[in-house]
Amino acid sequence: MPGPHAHIPRGGARLLAAALALLACAALARPVAAAIEPIERIVAVVNDDVVLESELRNRLRTVVAQLRERATRLPPEPVLRRQVLERLIL
Repeated sequence: MPGPHAHIPRGGARLLAAALALLACAALARPVAAAIEPIERIVAVVNDDVVLESELRNRLRTVVAQLRERATRLPPEPVLRRQVLERLIL
């Protein structure tokens, strides 16, 4: 009785093996690519300097805390974010 690959020509077996190896490599590479995340974002460039996302977040936290201490009504987040960014740029 012939083996399981007896009907595959010799060149076809090599092609099949190469295709399976390529699929295995692609399957292994995909999760690595999905795990890559930016470390930091630049939110503004001012002359030769940059404003980083982390700087903006930290300043936003400070401003929100100050406004809450004064019992001041907070503007919508996008508005406050834009205002704080404008102050960081100046």
